[in-house]
Amino acid sequence: GRSYASLILLGVAFSCKLQTVFVLPLWGALVLLRRVPLRALLCFPAAYAATCVPALLLGKPWKDILSVYLGQMGEYDRLTLNAPSVYQFLPAHAAYDPAFLSQMGIIAAMILAFAMLFIGAWKGKKLDNQMAMVVAMVLVVGIPFLLPHMHERYFYLADVLAVCWAVSNWRRIPAAVLVCGSSLASYSVYLRLKYNYILYISGDYLVMFWEAAAMAAALVFCIVHLVILCVKKGETT
Repeated sequence: GRSYASLILLGVAFSCKLQTVFVLPLWGALVLLRRVPLRALLCFPAAYAATCVPALLLGKPWKDILSVYLGQMGEYDRLTLNAPSVYQFLPAHAAYDPAFLSQMGIIAAMILAFAMLFIGAWKGKKLDNQMAMVVAMVLVVGIPFLLPHMHERYFYLADVLAVCWAVSNWRRIPAAVLVCGSSLASYSVYLRLKYNYILYISGDYLVMFWEAAAMAAALVFCIVHLVILCVKKGETT
């Protein structure tokens, strides 16, 4: 209910981390539903620009400031960097085309984002705060799960929202346990420089199968809950 403040904070968050874009489609749905005024979207770039001012005053060129994230996008070539994503289901020595899988992952993440936009537009006024939270959960879990080149820390937003979701309704605790447990195990891999449990199958191995499986289960949990909510909202019409 605080459109301008939320978009200002989103702009500040974006200045700290690119992964803020994972949840942006939710605001797109809210704009389509006119719950957020279209002019409020200007707060996002305005807040981001304001956070760039200190670096600009200290002599950093505008071009360098605004191109930071563009440079990061092509920085890594591995499909996953200890993130509990779908790419952890690929055996270590399997033959596959990383470029093709990367493109497929990007397309899948885009389809998921547009699907959430469609649900928001489809449900209209029935997109209450409860359903909006589920849409946000699907986005922050699903998009980094499908995108290539993700780090383990890119699920941090999912960790926070999963806890908030569980606090608002104790029946959502399984999602928080799965998401936060998967993230904690992934952070452990980075901090200890050692995989928690390597799964050997037919002479090959999967280094983070269980972490990815937990995150996949969390995504399924969120999607199923969203479908149930959509059905219930449809029955009330």
